[in-house]
Amino acid sequence: MPNSVITEADAVTRVPQLRALSAARDHGWRFHLLADDGGAFAVAASRERARHTDLVFVFGPAVVGLRVAPEVDGVVWIAHRAAVADLARELAEIPAPGEPGAPRVVIPVSALLADTPYDRVLETGGEAA
Repeated sequence: MPNSVITEADAVTRVPQLRALSAARDHGWRFHLLADDGGAFAVAASRERARHTDLVFVFGPAVVGLRVAPEVDGVVWIAHRAAVADLARELAEIPAPGEPGAPRVVIPVSALLADTPYDRVLETGGEAA
């Protein structure tokens, strides 16, 4: 899946909702065009901080936000909303890892990469391994 950095203007042209990220406090968003052989399928935005990275993915009408904290090896916040503005506001209000009220690990990144029973079922064509 190719990922190319695009300008904010290009991102907003493709997905006007992304304008809300510019209006959110704590600017610093970078925009990415996600594509496969069939062409572009999503626009993503990322904002790196010292102890975490915030991500927003727009897949047509679906908008997903994440906060990833490498120190704890995981996704500490994830949400699906109807509007980028709602996610931008929520991400800006979440305390950084280590601060009072900060969310804890929801999904460890290592678990996403592990060989799970689900993977074994897929490898055997749906038969229990």
